[in-house]
Amino acid sequence: MSSEYFRPSSIQEATRILEAQGKQAKVLAGGTDLVVLYRAGKVRPASVVSLNAIPGLNQLELTNKGLHLGALVTHQALLTTPEVVGRYSALADSARQFAGIQIRNLGTVGGNLCHASPSADMAPPLLVLNARAEIAGPKGTRVVELDQFFLGPNQTVLQPGEILAGLEVPAPGPASASIYLKQAVRGAMEIAMVGVAVGLSMANGRCREARIALGAVAPTPFRAREAEGLLKGQELTPELMIRAAEAAAREARPISDVRCSAEYRREMVKVFTRRALEQALRRARGGR
Repeated sequence: MSSEYFRPSSIQEATRILEAQGKQAKVLAGGTDLVVLYRAGKVRPASVVSLNAIPGLNQLELTNKGLHLGALVTHQALLTTPEVVGRYSALADSARQFAGIQIRNLGTVGGNLCHASPSADMAPPLLVLNARAEIAGPKGTRVVELDQFFLGPNQTVLQPGEILAGLEVPAPGPASASIYLKQAVRGAMEIAMVGVAVGLSMANGRCREARIALGAVAPTPFRAREAEGLLKGQELTPELMIRAAEAAAREARPISDVRCSAEYRREMVKVFTRRALEQALRRARGGR
């Protein structure tokens, strides 16, 4: 059975179509997940609603308040925007480690988040950058903190008729830096076994704020808040960073699968969190 195809020209039209089509409709953005699943016979939606004709959804805009990302901004756009590479470096780190250049030119930030894989590469960087999701629906627009967006594997807070329209990322403060590290067999060409993002803000030699987000080690990407709490207001000594990394590993809830064991994932959370903290601190101090 073939799917009915819609190509709306506005967000309002898209939400009306999705509401009318119900749960059997799928949204098409870059297609790097949906097309693969469709060809493999794993999904057979009654209808497909493409967002690609809607103006503005591929817009990347930098303002004094921060960064606006339309849902259709590609990974390659992040990687080739100097301001993103410089000020929102965890996003560029993630894009650099995401698949190959052909997929980076197609894959979208919104699609990566809405697929809601526990290993979604864009989720940990956006979590440590305090991103908020702009959700459009038949009743208007609402804003959700990204750490409330994911409900479970392949599940989000999006209701029938709603789409993720974009993301708002606040401007980082002075002496701030972020980083994303990924453990995978083939690096960019592989799904993450473990993903760790760290965001640091420093003041007077101490940590003003720390944010640590983990991917692929729980049902959803999440903030490691116990580990973060150990760092706030403290001098980031090597010993303290090791303690925070151990706390992050305790917060993880990994599973064993074809890629690796739960025990290996937990150990890699410890290794990569410590490494990410060290590198983020170096960036915050002006090094790369």
